[in-house]
Amino acid sequence: FRARDKNGFVRFINQKIGFNGGQSIRKHDEMVGSGINQYACGGEKATNIYLNNAEVKKALNVPDIPWIWQDGDWSKYHSTQTDEIPYYKEWAKKYRILIYYGDVDAGVPYNGGEEWTTSLGYPLLESWRPWTLNGEELMAGYVQIFNSAPMNFTYVTIRGAGHMVPQFKPEEALKMYEVFLRNGEWPKYNG
Repeated sequence: FRARDKNGFVRFINQKIGFNGGQSIRKHDEMVGSGINQYACGGEKATNIYLNNAEVKKALNVPDIPWIWQDGDWSKYHSTQTDEIPYYKEWAKKYRILIYYGDVDAGVPYNGGEEWTTSLGYPLLESWRPWTLNGEELMAGYVQIFNSAPMNFTYVTIRGAGHMVPQFKPEEALKMYEVFLRNGEWPKYNG
């Protein structure tokens, strides 16, 4: 269900948690937070245009073949790998790794990510805690950092994001990438 909030932004009300066309955005915000999925539709069209741009293909070092949005045709998908944990254990010896999940992704829930990253058996450098956009109260999600010596293995959730984190929560996604790529400290919650 789509509706406009008082600022004119299109908002989506998730009917699976009991909302219907007769309930207000205010009630939705009281129950699940005002930051949930307040994004404009049409990201697929913009993605198509962007990924078919010759300069982008050159910068990404990909062949000049058309990129086509694929969504929902799972009949062509056949899993060839049942367990990727051995690969992550090898990569973690050489690279810093970031694994992230939107915490309202119903298709790939964050608790599964928490389970498999914890199952790697690495000691904790930083226990599960909130991280923020501003180092104060703008909570962006949760972070947990493992010591996979000599590198770190970081597990992050993004609050209010669905499966496509940068589409649902662009500001939080950018902050997450900045902190990780700069090997910075995840801003702490001081609320």
